[in-house]
Amino acid sequence: MPVIKKLSAAGFEILVWEHRDAEDLACMAQLTSDEELHATTLPPRRRLEYLMVRCLLQSRFPEAKILYQPNGQPVISSGVHISISHSYPLAAVAFTNDAIGIDLERVAPRIIRLKDKFVTEFELDWLAKIIDPKVEMEVLTALWSTKESLYKADAQKLYSFRDHYFVDEISLSDIFRASVRTSDAVSNYQCRAFRLQQHILTVAQKLLPAGITTSDY
Repeated sequence: MPVIKKLSAAGFEILVWEHRDAEDLACMAQLTSDEELHATTLPPRRRLEYLMVRCLLQSRFPEAKILYQPNGQPVISSGVHISISHSYPLAAVAFTNDAIGIDLERVAPRIIRLKDKFVTEFELDWLAKIIDPKVEMEVLTALWSTKESLYKADAQKLYSFRDHYFVDEISLSDIFRASVRTSDAVSNYQCRAFRLQQHILTVAQKLLPAGITTSDY
């Protein structure tokens, strides 16, 4: 199977799949009748992403079915927590015993236009240190992606990225910190960001171990 990268640490594992034109994903994914029906309603590219995610799930847990908790967080039928993301041609699934959030985003200039919608004053201070426009675009993509990962990992599902999600200066080579804040509570997270081809993959977890290892396939 075309898993192109495996990220692992104590407590979680992330598998990343890259679609290749010759793959017959419909034959590779073992779908239920409901999943098959749903897949037929999706646009072609979205259908490929849907099938890649199912293939990744079945590579680790062949009999697993996705279930959703009341807050929308997915688990599989064995009780393992998962997080799902896709940005064609890539798809990723995280497996863990606790809540986790992952997100895949393609690095593209449009992120500059969205800056005012999700960047806080605190984050503008450390972003101001970046001089190279290409680096700024990559880091802004990682910032947006981190907030998407925080949203998935945090049970509160708060919608305003500017009002509730705060990210310390981002490193693409080390752990950085972030928090989800309301008027009466703060939840702290440790995060990572990885370059994957033209994409950024981010991970948010409350107790993220320091010893992450990566393997290429």
